[in-house]
Amino acid sequence: MKKPCENPENEILEKLIGLGSSSIQKSYYPELQKKIDELENERKKYKSFFDNAFNGILRLNEKGEIFEANPAILHMTNFDQISDLKGKNFKTELMSYPHEWEQILKDIKDKKTLKNFHIKLKTAKNKEILISANILKSEQKQDLIEIFCENISDKKRMEEELAHRQKMDALGQLAAGVAHDFNNALTGILGSCELIYPNVDDKYKKFVETINYSAKRAAGLTSQLLTFSRKGGIDLKPLDIHEIIDTTIEILERSIDKKIIISKDFQASDFKISGDESLIQNAVLNLGINAKDAMKKGGILFFRTKNVFMDNKTIKYLPYEISPGNYIQIEVEDSGDGIPPDILSKIFDPFFTTKTTGKGSGLGLSSVYGTIQKHKGTISVYSEPQKGALFKIFLPLSDSKTPEQKHDNNIYFKGEGSILLADDEEAVRFTSSGLLETLGYKVETAENGFEALKIYKENPEKFDLIILDMIMPLMDGKDTFFEIKKINPDAKIIISSGFSKNSELKILKENGLKGFIKKPFQKSELSRILFSSLQ
Repeated sequence: MKKPCENPENEILEKLIGLGSSSIQKSYYPELQKKIDELENERKKYKSFFDNAFNGILRLNEKGEIFEANPAILHMTNFDQISDLKGKNFKTELMSYPHEWEQILKDIKDKKTLKNFHIKLKTAKNKEILISANILKSEQKQDLIEIFCENISDKKRMEEELAHRQKMDALGQLAAGVAHDFNNALTGILGSCELIYPNVDDKYKKFVETINYSAKRAAGLTSQLLTFSRKGGIDLKPLDIHEIIDTTIEILERSIDKKIIISKDFQASDFKISGDESLIQNAVLNLGINAKDAMKKGGILFFRTKNVFMDNKTIKYLPYEISPGNYIQIEVEDSGDGIPPDILSKIFDPFFTTKTTGKGSGLGLSSVYGTIQKHKGTISVYSEPQKGALFKIFLPLSDSKTPEQKHDNNIYFKGEGSILLADDEEAVRFTSSGLLETLGYKVETAENGFEALKIYKENPEKFDLIILDMIMPLMDGKDTFFEIKKINPDAKIIISSGFSKNSELKILKENGLKGFIKKPFQKSELSRILFSSLQ
């Protein structure tokens, strides 16, 4: 016979717990049912948070074994199922650097919590995880560890990209300043060469030609600096990119090792772009030369093109920002040594080179980078050691069909009239005045814009044309331009500069600027722009 229960209420409670939400429970213990419902709601909320949390959550026993995990952690590891994670030891099977575990444990036990500890998981390539952890007390009086994991790889990559862009901008400012001063010096050197060449004995002409050639090479380096800095003015014209690549291939075939085979595959049906021919030519040639240098034992150099449409979704994954639209994709690929991972992110930095001293300036790829940016395009690179390198350039297509004019540098246009020349560099004033006088013009000079304005105010009718340097002390070329226009709206003005912002030139052109001549210039260029501006 069953012994009567000494405490009937306890017996009923045991039955209620066993029966759950039974009619007996509702009848006799409504407060208990309310508590059970509240606990059930809390459990559902916790489960929803746990399952849908953006960050990964792991629960470990005191041995470091995983007994509970949420779906988000799967995206941070190479595991496909939560069941695959259970029982795994966090220290030995997930951490890239297991020795950090002891420090994690110490920090948790000392402070009962751990915040912002960086780790890398060996089961997730190139993913860096930020963890926070705390101690949970269990009914068995064991210390349980709860770990929150945040994937910060994308955040770090964006921070690194921002730092890289800021570094490039700072270097660009430095490069532009150096190039500006250097272009002024080169203008004086090249102008002097042209002025003295007809008057020297034949035995000395070779020396003048050497000076002239060296100065032009230096001007090319300066142009690369300005291209990298994205401060040089560019002359946009309709270009046939296939023709430019064909010319590049001809140059390379005459200069590279015969063990290197050049192959081309032009699939693009639309190959017209708006650009600066010399800059685009140099960019493609630089990539070809770099590819050649990577194939010392021979190989294949590929040039390919095709048309692509860039939508908003696609451009999100490109390294540099561009606008949606129709583009031509230019691929330059080699089968050479490839680029080591540790320097891949540095190849577009100015002055960075892996070549020996005297073999390269380190400006080649940085000028390519600058050129593509100037033309509102983007460039990417993929490479693996011993598997070659693939550069992809994307340039926006152009609707313009106007043919480009070619000029003969040996043709000079004589003229007449009076010119006011303003430049703060004495060498530029001296040589430019000499060149202008040999072309038939009378010249008066000013050291800055303020002095030029003063001279012009005294006799506005005297001058047929004004040449203004863009960067001058006291009053720059832009301000001088507008002050002269106030006096005489019909004044004919040319801007001369080592570099200029396209936005500033556009404003000046809209207000009657006759032309722009880039330093360093030569007599033929000067004669052409004067001839056209005075018509």
